[in-house]
Amino acid sequence: MTKKQPAICAGVLSMALFAAACSAPVRQPQTPSASVEVVRLVIIDDSPGNKDGQLNPGETAKIQLQLKNVGKTKIPASKATVFTSESGIRISQKVLDFPALTPGGSALSSNALVVSVDGAVLAPSAALYIEATTGANYRATFPAIINPQTFSVEVVNVIIDDSGNVNKDGRLNPGETVRMRVQLRNTGRDTIPPGQAILSTNQRGVRLLDSLTRYQAIAPGASASPIDDGYQFTLAKNVSDTCIAFAMTGTQNSQPVYEASFCEQSYVNIYACMDTCYISRGRGTIPDTFVVRLSLCNDSGSPLSKVAVNIQGLDIWVCGEYQARTVTFTAITDKVFYDDIELDECAVPAPCSLPEFRYIVTGLGPNAGRRCIWFEGRIYENADCKITLPSDYTKWFEACCEVDIPARPPSNPDEND
Repeated sequence: MTKKQPAICAGVLSMALFAAACSAPVRQPQTPSASVEVVRLVIIDDSPGNKDGQLNPGETAKIQLQLKNVGKTKIPASKATVFTSESGIRISQKVLDFPALTPGGSALSSNALVVSVDGAVLAPSAALYIEATTGANYRATFPAIINPQTFSVEVVNVIIDDSGNVNKDGRLNPGETVRMRVQLRNTGRDTIPPGQAILSTNQRGVRLLDSLTRYQAIAPGASASPIDDGYQFTLAKNVSDTCIAFAMTGTQNSQPVYEASFCEQSYVNIYACMDTCYISRGRGTIPDTFVVRLSLCNDSGSPLSKVAVNIQGLDIWVCGEYQARTVTFTAITDKVFYDDIELDECAVPAPCSLPEFRYIVTGLGPNAGRRCIWFEGRIYENADCKITLPSDYTKWFEACCEVDIPARPPSNPDEND
């Protein structure tokens, strides 16, 4: 008796179909049959940015690619797509057209990519890929160089804050710890974004305590001061009478975007202490005598041997703000000599010297009352009460003398009696 086996046959058929279905080939990417290299990127338009012909953070640029056939067979005309997986890089127009390429030949694409770079991109380059989509079969990887945008600045003003020191003259002196705020001007065509600037110096004896300061955005042609207290540093006591070279490097996202350099003079730290300061008679009569007697204090870092002081001029400053000169003077004595001044000590005028500066008051203005008279002096080293050093060795100082300026006398002098 013959057994029926339709179910078995059906099972065998089903398994055969299943095996055939499972063994069907899966479509894989084709192996490139042509070899190419991207030999050049041509930025034809970065006009929305700084127009420097480079790809910068924050810019959108149109870029043509030059493709070279490095294989042995001709590549027909083709279309190719450019893409990237880099963060912060976007390609909006990504399909390029290339003509046919003979072996060793190269050509620019007839159209351009549109590539945008985020402002926060820090990498110096981004990996891009090109793959043929029509007419040929090739793939290649190439870098897009990302250049940090650079700016031009100049230093327009330097403010020294030495209010925590002895002489408070607004200058650099040996042994001081100061704050320094630098005002910058944008001399370029583009707005400098907010960022920080790093201070550096190779001057021995200068110890940077705070080398970072921050600026807001600076428009073209505009000036800006730091939005914080500026830099802080200490000068050793042997850093005197020299111009200290500083360099500033502005950064954005840790990348340098501008540089500036300047020189700030360090002065010998000699300051004047007021012993006597008055207008002798004080009744407003003309002429009268204005008397200034000074002690000199030495914080220069070394003893001073024989010093001469020459007062250069006198101006009236009222309530801390400059006014037109209200008192005029004619010098009787404008030079006083001092003996040796030890470090961190003060000295009175030398015995061979007149003890004080004297001026004839030749004119009185309308501003009577307590006034601060500023004068500026030059200090020389000398021997035997004679100046021996040339003028470029002089040390400058300033001092304030508070006096009671009398009112103009009445037309009838007897009214004062």
